[in-house]
Amino acid sequence: MLQGRPLYDSPADAKYYVVPPEWDAVIRALDRGNNTLVCGERGAGKTSLLRQVQLTLRNNGERVVY
Repeated sequence: MLQGRPLYDSPADAKYYVVPPEWDAVIRALDRGNNTLVCGERGAGKTSLLRQVQLTLRNNGERVVY
């Protein structure tokens, strides 16, 4: 059903998101203010990862611009 579109930064889509092993490293890098490059094959989940990071940061009171 969800195939073909990234997950949005919404609580409704968050329940379908499977946190990858790289999650903690991405969050740590952002907390430190580091620039972070996310790369991968088409359909690997780059946009979904970024949108879920965005949702997490917003839920923690951070200002996020995507």
